[in-house]
Amino acid sequence: MPAFSNAQYYWVQFQDKNNSPYSVDRPSEFLSLKSIGRRARQGIAVNATDFPVNPEYRAQILNQDNVKLHHASKWLNGLAVESSDSNSIKAIIDLPFVREVKALYIPLDGKKLQTLQSNKFEDDELTVPFQYGLAQGQIEMFNLQALHSKGLYGEGIWIGVFDSGFNLVDTIDHFDHLYKEERLVSQHDLVDKDDSDLGIHNHGRLVLSCMAAFSQGKIIGSAPKSMYSLFRTEDAASERLIEEINWVAAAEMADSMGIDIFNTSLGYTRFSNDTGGVDELTSWTWDDLDGNTSYITRGADMAAQKGILVVNSAGNSGSNSWKYIGMPADGDSVLAIGATDSSRWRSGFSSFGRGSDARVKPNVMAQGSYVYVSGLDSNGNSMVGFNFGTSFSSPLTAGAAACLWQANPDLTAWELKSIIEESSTQFNYPDTIHGYGIPDFGKAYELATQQEEFSSKLFPNPSDGIVHLKYFLPENGDLELEIFDISGKKTESKKFFGYKGKNIQSFDFSNLSSGLYLLKLKNVFFQEVLRLELLPKE
Repeated sequence: MPAFSNAQYYWVQFQDKNNSPYSVDRPSEFLSLKSIGRRARQGIAVNATDFPVNPEYRAQILNQDNVKLHHASKWLNGLAVESSDSNSIKAIIDLPFVREVKALYIPLDGKKLQTLQSNKFEDDELTVPFQYGLAQGQIEMFNLQALHSKGLYGEGIWIGVFDSGFNLVDTIDHFDHLYKEERLVSQHDLVDKDDSDLGIHNHGRLVLSCMAAFSQGKIIGSAPKSMYSLFRTEDAASERLIEEINWVAAAEMADSMGIDIFNTSLGYTRFSNDTGGVDELTSWTWDDLDGNTSYITRGADMAAQKGILVVNSAGNSGSNSWKYIGMPADGDSVLAIGATDSSRWRSGFSSFGRGSDARVKPNVMAQGSYVYVSGLDSNGNSMVGFNFGTSFSSPLTAGAAACLWQANPDLTAWELKSIIEESSTQFNYPDTIHGYGIPDFGKAYELATQQEEFSSKLFPNPSDGIVHLKYFLPENGDLELEIFDISGKKTESKKFFGYKGKNIQSFDFSNLSSGLYLLKLKNVFFQEVLRLELLPKE
C-alpha cells in the first residue's frame, strides 16, 4: 500500500451484508414511504441492496484509532473513511469482512478554493445579458412546448440536482417561486458536510435554472413546477475519486427520500494528484468506460434499478484528447445527454460514445451551446445570459422528462427513458456522435399515451380484496398472474384465458394480508408488473 504523509481518504469495500439486522419485511426502517411507494408502483422489490451497511462492520472500522467516517454506501457496500494513521488502515485491511481498501484522495494542503485555478467547467460565467424570451429556442428544439401547453410543467415530480454549488439561488428572482411555493425541498452538502450553505460555486445554480427558473417573458425552465433537492457532491477545487463516493452517498440519500429524477451535470475520468498532475493510482482508463467499473457508474445504475430516472451530461471532451463520454454517462441505465447548437448541429465539445460495444451513447441530444441561464448583472439585478456545455443540455432534458412523467405517472423509469429515445430524430439509425438524436416530447407524449391505452390496470387500487384487471391482448391466449409480497416472495399464482383486444378479469384477494403486492402478468406476448395495495381488514 502506498504511504502518504498527510490525511487521506480511503474506500473500504466489505465482503458481504451477512447477519444484517434489517429485513425486506420491514422496509420502513430504512426507506421512506415515498421511496417504498416508487418501488411498488414500478414493480421493484425491496432487496438486500437497500439495507444499510452491516452496523457491526461499520463499528469495527470506526473503532480503529484516528479513523473518521466520510460516507457510508449501502449500494456499494462499503465506507469512505478519513485517516492519516497507516497502522489503522493496515488493521482494517486485515479484518476478515473487508475485501479491499483503496486510496481515494490526497488533500491539497493549505490551499483555498479562491486561490486555485479550475477549468473543470467551460465558460461558467455568464457572458452577455439579454432581454426577454431568449429561452424559447432551447424549449422548442425538442418540442417541449407541446407539453407545457397542456399544463404539464413537471408538477408532482421530485428532481435531485447533483453538482458543485448553488450560489445566488436565494438571491435571483427567477427562483422566487421555489421558495414561495415550498418546492425547494432540501439542500445537502456531501463534501464539507455543511448543509446551511451550498453557495461555494455557481455551476449548480446555472444548471438548476435550465429546469426550475420561472420569470414570465424572461426565462422559463423545462420543469418550473417540479420539486427540487440540491446536493453538493463535487469539490470544484480539485478532481478526486472521493467525489464519486460523495455522489453515491447523495444518490442513496435521495433514493431513500423518494426522489424521482436525478440530474448530474458532472463526469469523471482522470483524477489529480497533490502536485496538479494525473494520479494514475486512482484514475480510470478507456477500458474502464464499460458501464460496470467506476463507483459512480455502479451507483447510477443501482439508482435506475430503484426506479429513478438518472439523467447525466455526456461530457465536454469531444474536442480534446479523451474525446469520449465520462462516468457515470457510460452506465447502461443512464440517460446520457450530448449537446447541439441552436441550429441542431452537434456542438464541437460534446463527447463521443465508445463504439466498441452495443450501448448507444450518448443516448440523446439537446441544446448545449448558447443555452440561456440565470444570473446577476453588475448592479445585482437578475438577468439572463448564455452559456455552453452538456452541463446544460442534461437539465433541459431532465426537466422535460419530468413533464412527460407528470402526464404518465404509471410509467416506469425504464419505460420513460425508452420512450424519450424512441421519440428522437434518428431512433432507427443511432450512432456514437448523436445517439438516438434530438427527442420530440410532443411525439413522446403520443407514444406514452399509446402505451397507456394498451397497458394493464388494476382497479380499484387500493382495494379491500376484490380487484378487476384490465389488459390488452394482440391475440387469444393463456395468461398467468403471479402474486409477490413486497419482499419478493411469491404467495400464489392464477391462470386464465384471455381474448384478443381489451379484457377485464376479476380476482378475489381477500385471503391476503393488507399491504403492498407486486403482480406479474405474463403470457407469450408480454410480461408486466403491477402494484396492488390491499387495505386493512375492518
